[in-house]
Amino acid sequence: MKKAILVSAAVVIVLVVFLVGCAQNNTRLGPVEIVEPDDVPHIDAASPEQTPDANTGTGGDFTFGRFRPNFYDLPGPFADLIGRDVYLKWILSRCPEERDNENVAVSFIRDFNISREAFAKANEQLRQNWESVGASPLVSSAYEIYPVDLIFTFDNELINEYFLWKNSTVFAERSLGPR
Repeated sequence: MKKAILVSAAVVIVLVVFLVGCAQNNTRLGPVEIVEPDDVPHIDAASPEQTPDANTGTGGDFTFGRFRPNFYDLPGPFADLIGRDVYLKWILSRCPEERDNENVAVSFIRDFNISREAFAKANEQLRQNWESVGASPLVSSAYEIYPVDLIFTFDNELINEYFLWKNSTVFAERSLGPR
């Protein structure tokens, strides 16, 4: 019993010393700097340091765009057709209206005169890349390959309908995107 009282007293003393020490520690972070809108750095659309947000075109909190991921951004094998630096400058230069209403593959093919054969070859490379890491479009639409025949119709209405979340091959994704 005596031992328990001594241990309890020791614990109380240690806690008191610790809490008093913390209460006396007035360490503060430096002054908070308020950034005015004029002080926000300008983002140059052609800057290679900038990266596109493939789903919304915005930063900050993640929200789903109207369409599945491959509507907004092309994977590496397609960028390699023209060079990744050229691709990055191009993707960042797309105006919001184009980015939000025309599939990136359609714009890419049109702007760089990509042949059907070259596009299909890059698409096959993409399929092999996904397969090599065990990724499947049945698990996530992020692993889809492009419907080459549909893309080369250049029919934006049909293409946009195809890429809507509600038309995903993954049932769980069909409720994503704006309502």
